[in-house]
Amino acid sequence: MTKPNPVMRETILDQARQLMLAHGYSGTSIDRVCAAAGVTKGAFFHYFKTKKALGLAVLARHGELSMRAYQGAAFLQKSDALDRLLGYVDFTAALVRHPVRDACLFGMFSQELADSLPDFRNGCAAAFAQWAGGLRDMLDGVKRKRAPKTRIDTEALAEHFIAVFEGALILAKAKGDVGPVRVHLDQYKDYLKSVFATATRRKRV
Repeated sequence: MTKPNPVMRETILDQARQLMLAHGYSGTSIDRVCAAAGVTKGAFFHYFKTKKALGLAVLARHGELSMRAYQGAAFLQKSDALDRLLGYVDFTAALVRHPVRDACLFGMFSQELADSLPDFRNGCAAAFAQWAGGLRDMLDGVKRKRAPKTRIDTEALAEHFIAVFEGALILAKAKGDVGPVRVHLDQYKDYLKSVFATATRRKRV
């Protein structure tokens, strides 16, 4: 029996991810993935038994790549918690350089597959929860420094960011322009500054 080739598996995953970002899950056939990856169908099924298995692996791959993008980012070195948070927002906006290639599979699969394929819905929900949890930790750090006694709902603020970002990606794809991502994440930054500035003023009163 031929041993699995990790490089080939990664090639299939990467090509499938690019195709699914461009065409969605339904618009990406196994034949299309094989052609893009330069593999036979027999080789494909050596790594993924079904299209669903491929899709779930692509979803996990998307999450891994997303997290990896932030490792070592300059904003993480900022000493002030709010500056780190605002740097995170700027860094996220800067990652989106193309309205299709830099879209988010969590949002796309949630819209396309939530009703028909529960495993994908659950995977996307888990990814969003993990994402929101990391953001909430950053927001909690700002709250501890600037407004420890105020009732700022950091969980809601974290989910608000995701809602703004995912909505901006939809607008970017519709317009064929990443401009909406920058515009709406800048507005989210302004909102954050307002929330914590107001909380700080209340603390001083």
